Amino acid sequence: MKAAGLAINVTNTAVSSIPSDAQIVVTQSELTPRAKEKAPDAYHVSVDNFLSSPSYDLLINQLSRGEKAEPEAAEESSVAPFVDGDILRKENVFINQSFKSKEEVIRFAGQKLVEGGYVKPSYVEGMIARDQLMSTYMGNGIAIPHGTEEVKKEVLASGIVIIQIPESVDFNGNKVRLVFGIAGKNNSHLEILSKIAVACSDVINVGEMVRAQSVDELITVINHAVAQNA
Repeated sequence: MKAAGLAINVTNTAVSSIPSDAQIVVTQSELTPRAKEKAPDAYHVSVDNFLSSPSYDLLINQLSRGEKAEPEAAEESSVAPFVDGDILRKENVFINQSFKSKEEVIRFAGQKLVEGGYVKPSYVEGMIARDQLMSTYMGNGIAIPHGTEEVKKEVLASGIVIIQIPESVDFNGNKVRLVFGIAGKNNSHLEILSKIAVACSDVINVGEMVRAQSVDELITVINHAVAQNA
């Protein structure tokens, strides 16, 4: 919405924290019933694919027909940048990997978050539970497994693990070639999720990440994608 020059305050939040006076609420389709309970008077948009959604595009077009304001000045982020050295370390980027199942890759990502000191071991089960509750496949060949609300207390620090899987792994019938395992302290995972979604909304960026031959190359592509949409 900011990219479209719309003077609208956009906030990422958990469904349980949606304010009752929200005017527009965009959620994955599985979460829409709960969102409507939290904000019954809001205009609700349900999407199946956050990276490519006709419903969301239609909303932007409808809003753009009104008065178009100047883009807002960038606000200072409440968390470190997506590519910050503490959140994304080179040793937590894994290229040319292969896995037999989505559970295997989710557990791999979770274990690396544990080894990196980002989460307690019990957070990994929360990642598995999250994907069982609602698929963490986001479209464009990427998945973003993260823990449920119940394991937020197991997060020690915000962190990301990136896994490149050139030959793909199946996520409920969808071929996933990039997995972003994340943990966010104090709900910062919502901002991290947003930055990943924006960076991966362009299939060209995703293709370059999948074809990257080194950790440095993959991080460079992400840096560029995030900077373009900052």
